[in-house]
Amino acid sequence: MRTYFSLIYLKPNRYSEERIAIGMLGSLDGVPFFYLNDKKLSFGLKMIDKPLHALIRKSFKLLDFDVNKYRNGIESLPLFDEVVSLKYLKELSRNKRGKIIYGEPLEFEKALALKQLVKKYLGLSIEAVNKPKYINPLFVLSESKRLRSFEVKKKLDSEEFPQLISNAKIDLLRTESYFTSFHFIDLNKKSNTLRTEINRYISTINALVEFAKDNSMGKGRHYFVYEKKSATGKNELLKKIKSRGKGYFEVISLKEVNDKV
Repeated sequence: MRTYFSLIYLKPNRYSEERIAIGMLGSLDGVPFFYLNDKKLSFGLKMIDKPLHALIRKSFKLLDFDVNKYRNGIESLPLFDEVVSLKYLKELSRNKRGKIIYGEPLEFEKALALKQLVKKYLGLSIEAVNKPKYINPLFVLSESKRLRSFEVKKKLDSEEFPQLISNAKIDLLRTESYFTSFHFIDLNKKSNTLRTEINRYISTINALVEFAKDNSMGKGRHYFVYEKKSATGKNELLKKIKSRGKGYFEVISLKEVNDKV
């Protein structure tokens, strides 16, 4: 299948044609890809008003998440329409205003190695490219209409929830006639870290259950969520987590979240 992509430029000065190539967005063999040279981005941001820095970085983080939904198997690739189409890139390249500029798409009739493309156009190997800082996928999901009723990274005060030894946080929490919570876990973390995180979540659930009893609320529903990519070869680990969480939480994949709302 063909390969096509657009170079992404940062334009520090709107009065000049100076541009800094900071990234690439495209499709190889029908699979989307996005790479960002964070060192070049940081250099270019020094010449841009500070209030815009966070907005620019967030836009790239969200773009990275959208692309990786398909690369990591969170969302299935469409059968006919390409996720990042050549038409879409051409439309992006028409907008020459603003700080972020997309170049005219480059198209090839055969698949090219991503490593070669990134080395040639960004000057670094894929391993050396500083991609945007990882975003907890549940935080991005919380922007969907179905999850807007949830509080993101909800802090629980030990004074309000006496069962807690110390203050706690839950990635997504909804309070109605009962509690519904989603807590994301990265299965690639070290076993000791995972164990601590699981125990902390169970402790937090216990506090919510006690609070619910004292306030005549329902039992509640709680979910430990993992990404498909981090679960590769981790069947035994998932079994252990499910066993440990029995009676406290259900272990689900990221793509199942909307079904549990």
